[in-house]
Amino acid sequence: MKKILICLFFLVVLSHADTIEVVIGTPYIGNYIPFWGQSYDACRFQVLFLQSEINTQGKIIKFAFQPSGNYIGTYNNFRFYFCPTSVSQLSASFDDNYAGNTPQIQIDTTSFLVGGPANQWLEWPVDFDYDNSSNLLVEIRWNGDNGVGVPMWRTNETIPRRVYNMTSDSATTGTTQNTGNYVKLTIDRGTGIKETITKPEEENLVIIPSLIHKGNNVVIRMPEPGQVKIYDITGKIINSISNYNANTINWNLRDRNGRLVGSGVYFIKTGNKSARITVIE
Repeated sequence: MKKILICLFFLVVLSHADTIEVVIGTPYIGNYIPFWGQSYDACRFQVLFLQSEINTQGKIIKFAFQPSGNYIGTYNNFRFYFCPTSVSQLSASFDDNYAGNTPQIQIDTTSFLVGGPANQWLEWPVDFDYDNSSNLLVEIRWNGDNGVGVPMWRTNETIPRRVYNMTSDSATTGTTQNTGNYVKLTIDRGTGIKETITKPEEENLVIIPSLIHKGNNVVIRMPEPGQVKIYDITGKIINSISNYNANTINWNLRDRNGRLVGSGVYFIKTGNKSARITVIE
């Protein structure tokens, strides 16, 4: 059985260099898809952005829609994915649009607030290595809401760039649209996240229990509600988990693809707090 030994450390994150913002599209009209909470109770949605529109390599660290109205809605069982893809337009089959690649989850939370002032960027923290050789597929799923619709600016396209199903977050097919979305990507074109581990810190990131068998959950208590990111010893992110309603997050020792992690050292980070975890047999 694998077990986990927990040691708490203070994390220093070196500054990111060469960060740029890439704005894609021209606002055409406000549109409630995929946040049509006033009329529907679930959604599966995809939108496609072309390599030629991004045209830079690096780590995408923020993704932003722009609301076209002053609305805020709550969406339950919310998941947000990135997936590299070779398709140049979207079909009605959601899974076919992956083109054989695996979507990487960026936000996974039981309840998520969407919206804000009109015409101001709505930024979400993400962590995705983009190699500038593929198109980028963005996927949103939610199930349950508070009955509020939040319109975002969409674009006018000549080919299907969006597909949606407003009846189920696990739908296999949807309706295609010759539209896209007006978005902004913040991309770090440097060498990526660099971390230096320094002195121990008693009041830091609390993880319980201190000894855990493989297959059980690790309970992470954050200073405040938010997102934790989990890295391997090389600094590569293997998972990210969010909870914006409470300062507790459970990690089931699995990566973004649902696989149990192997033996080794891992870092759990939120803000400027972190813990180092050693997984052993």
